[in-house]
Amino acid sequence: MLQNIFMYMDSIICTFMLLILNGEAQTAFSSDSLNLVFQPMVIAVMLNSSACGIVTSVFLKNLNSILKTFASAIEITFTAILCWFIFGFPIDIYTIISIAIVSYATYLYAQSPVVNKGRLETVPEDKNEDKEKLMSEVDSKV
Repeated sequence: MLQNIFMYMDSIICTFMLLILNGEAQTAFSSDSLNLVFQPMVIAVMLNSSACGIVTSVFLKNLNSILKTFASAIEITFTAILCWFIFGFPIDIYTIISIAIVSYATYLYAQSPVVNKGRLETVPEDKNEDKEKLMSEVDSKV
């Protein structure tokens, strides 16, 4: 989480420096620009994007790589549908086809999901003994 904070702060600083170098810092922070940013719909989109970022970080931390891919695809699908519903962006045939593919892939995966047995099984006793022997050898050499 701390790493994300530093990454976002770095992005903010770099963007601000770029605005200064291009001479657009005054127009970016003018009252007209700020009035556009502080509209209720824009704030709702910012809060939604923040929530998506938090959910995505939870997915990345707790899910396996296959589920991460499905979560990302489903998130993009919901974003397309919500943009159509909220902002009136048109959904073309390519979006419909991609939503259908993601939905079908999710259905197929739900029929027989991958289970990571490594996390579910305990370490066999003989492997645990091997680990202890190896650690004792390393300790004796140090």
